[in-house]
Amino acid sequence: MSGNAVKYYLIHRVMPALEEFKEGLNTLRLLDKLRGFIPEFKDLMCSSVSKLTADTLSSLFIVQLSETGSNKRNIEAKILSFWKDYLLDCEEGESEVQLKDILCFATATEQIPPLGFQSSPELQFLHDEEFLWPKANTCAPILYLPVSYKDNEYDKFKSNMDYGILNGMEFGQVNIPGAQDENAQHGDLDENVDTAKTKNNHPFVLNLIFINFEK
Repeated sequence: MSGNAVKYYLIHRVMPALEEFKEGLNTLRLLDKLRGFIPEFKDLMCSSVSKLTADTLSSLFIVQLSETGSNKRNIEAKILSFWKDYLLDCEEGESEVQLKDILCFATATEQIPPLGFQSSPELQFLHDEEFLWPKANTCAPILYLPVSYKDNEYDKFKSNMDYGILNGMEFGQVNIPGAQDENAQHGDLDENVDTAKTKNNHPFVLNLIFINFEK
């Protein structure tokens, strides 16, 4: 009984809309192509969650670098090396932080939207502040990395990245002891979460459509 009710609510109730959609596709003769290449069109039209990797996250951010040969550029190269090592540690479970935590801290979403972000995430550096923790503007989105570290201070960099990210997962501000600005601004999560939601298509409905196409 319950199985029939669920089947009606999830499938038969929306069948008229699916039939109209099929008629529209048939007008352009696209329906036959969909039926002939279901796996290819399903990958194109239905979102799927792919595993987040260090390489994926590293390539996601556009790095804003200073002029080549400048002192700032040399510092950025060191911090960028720390950043890539940090991503690998997170991927391999050698950090309290997971890769999805970093993505959420910087963009307010734990997975990359199927259509991408409205603005490409950027990676910038905090040259003008004696600050040891990461900052983020989730509306942009921009992730700011601190640069006040010596060549042999990766462990300190990692520890402070962990602290900043794990304590910055909530909306608002995070208290960080000893900082000039006692709060690390994390940005407006609500706006970005809504944006991410609007960019995700509805995989369940689209899967119903493809199931119906096979008939």
